[in-house]
Amino acid sequence: MDKVILKSLRFDLVVGLDAWRRWNKPQPVLISLEVQPASNFEAAAAKDDVNLTMDYGKLYKKISAGLALVAQFATVQMLITQISELVTDYVVLEIEILLPKAILESRAGVLYRSQFDKSALETPAFSLSMTIQRIACDCIIGVNPHERLYKQSLFFDVSVPFVGSVVPSSDNAEDSEKLHNMVQEVTAVSTGPYQILRFWNCC
Repeated sequence: MDKVILKSLRFDLVVGLDAWRRWNKPQPVLISLEVQPASNFEAAAAKDDVNLTMDYGKLYKKISAGLALVAQFATVQMLITQISELVTDYVVLEIEILLPKAILESRAGVLYRSQFDKSALETPAFSLSMTIQRIACDCIIGVNPHERLYKQSLFFDVSVPFVGSVVPSSDNAEDSEKLHNMVQEVTAVSTGPYQILRFWNCC
């Protein structure tokens, strides 16, 4: 399949809370797109006419200009919706959004993966998942006496699939607050003796 790929486009955007739980503070956002156009590139190759292809330069400029018009995004879902509306004439659109500094406890940021698929239906099917990457905590792992003397550094990911439409029913800014609270609770549970074993058993 013909594809147009834009990797790690960097923007400074207001998206939910920043790492210090402040509103209206820009944070770095890395956006990657993988687009399967509705028309293939064979016509452009046959006629030697680049106007018959999807121009990745024009696509980048369109996305940059479109995001600059929005003062803030209450949720990442709203950002994904905005990007999807800026891309036209596609069969499959995949969007990855990485917030590398969104949460203090996360060493590799929060990654959102979404896909719009028009291959079977006129209205695109939508999927979305979120991964909080490399959550850091120091905890005691094990039950033997020597294992309980020192804490070990531990890194783990938490992935969550979302169900529903990309368009939020409201500007639910509380979602960002809930995400921070969840990570804080997970790290708190994981720092006591035996607690890491309990955490994995409850999941």
